[in-house]
Amino acid sequence: MRALARSLQEQVDAFHADTDEPIGIVAESEGALVALTYLLGTPDAPVRAIVVLSPLVEPGRVSYPAPGRVGWGIAAGAALDVTATIVDAVSPIEVRADTPLFRSMVEDAPLFQGLMQCRVPGVRELAVLPFDTGLAAPLPASVDVPAVVRPGFHGGLLGDDDTETLVRRVLRDQPVRTASRWKTTERVVQALASPWQVPSLTKSLEPSWRNLPDPDDCPAIRRALRDYLRG
Repeated sequence: MRALARSLQEQVDAFHADTDEPIGIVAESEGALVALTYLLGTPDAPVRAIVVLSPLVEPGRVSYPAPGRVGWGIAAGAALDVTATIVDAVSPIEVRADTPLFRSMVEDAPLFQGLMQCRVPGVRELAVLPFDTGLAAPLPASVDVPAVVRPGFHGGLLGDDDTETLVRRVLRDQPVRTASRWKTTERVVQALASPWQVPSLTKSLEPSWRNLPDPDDCPAIRRALRDYLRG
């Protein structure tokens, strides 16, 4: 995650230097986590707006050991690899449990769980959540940034005309209506799905999490992300 966020910072800085204009960012899925990590950890970023599509609302709710080690979540890592085998058969996306991005999410999970809870000062934000977010996000949903729910599926919002209209309105600093019947429907789906959610691992049980701030402590999250990006 650190390397990806630094790479994004370099691209934004270069684009800003070329245009001398504030930058707007549109990011999807794991890319949304990279973009928010960069923004929350870079208080002087030349960015005026960000729209995140299909963001992972609360990543890193479970842990699993690195290959060759034992610890919490051996079954979770094995289950993810089984899922990856299925996904690999129909998609070029690599979701192995030991990929660097997933490993980073696990080792510093509390930082990334705060990405959708903490606002970026001075930046206009909008999260566009697909309908199936309600199946994956636990109640209460940890989304404190302005959010709109669209009737779509994860990773399938970029081709949606209404979503593209929302993106344009945010980037043009025009008002966006966040209330809709779909948001109410998503909350109902979340309530129905919550009993089947895997409980989040208690922070104190994972050694690598113990010195990290709580996800809802936004000033501490921003400070920790600044340190994280500095390495």
